[in-house]
Order: sequence, then C-alpha cells, then structure tokens
Amino acid sequence: MKKFYSGFVGKKFVMIVNYRGFEINVRRDESVIGNEMFYWGVFRLSDQREMHSGCDYVETFGTSEKKATVRSEVKAWKKAVDDFLLLPEKEQRVGNFGRE
Repeated sequence: MKKFYSGFVGKKFVMIVNYRGFEINVRRDESVIGNEMFYWGVFRLSDQREMHSGCDYVETFGTSEKKATVRSEVKAWKKAVDDFLLLPEKEQRVGNFGRE
C-alpha cells in the first residue's frame, strides 16, 4: 500500500496520505454549480471505518498565506488524527473524531 499520492486526476488535484493508521483523502474540484470546493474523507485502516467526510468552499480571496490548499487541508486532518489518538482508548469512537 502506498503511503502517499499527490497529483492530478483529470482536472482535480488529489492527495491521499496514510498517516498513523488512517487514510486521509483530500481533493480540490469544482462543484456542480462551478464553485471550487475541497472534498475530504478520513478512514481508519484497521477496520476501514469512515471517521469523517465532507466538503467546503475553497478560500479564493485574501492574502496568499491565508489561502487554503489541498496540502494545508491534509495538514489539518493530520492534526485531527493526532488529537483523536491522544484520547483514552474508550473514547476513541467516530463521534469524537475531528472535534475540538
């Protein structure tokens, strides 16, 4: 199994990262109405359980350091995985993933 993939699939930019027993999949693509969107999914590899998935608008304005990228989204989900793994084992359930 690859630990990392980054590149274009058609017009979409995709990053798939295996990180600490989780697969983080983030892609940037157009929505049906033409807006740039991020789509993501985080899966626990041990049982193929979906931990979190969703989409959000791409920040297309502001200074370049504040613009979100696929790489910055992957970094944020890595932090969510780290925070989840810090929880006591009995609290490591889907409902507690990605919450502050």
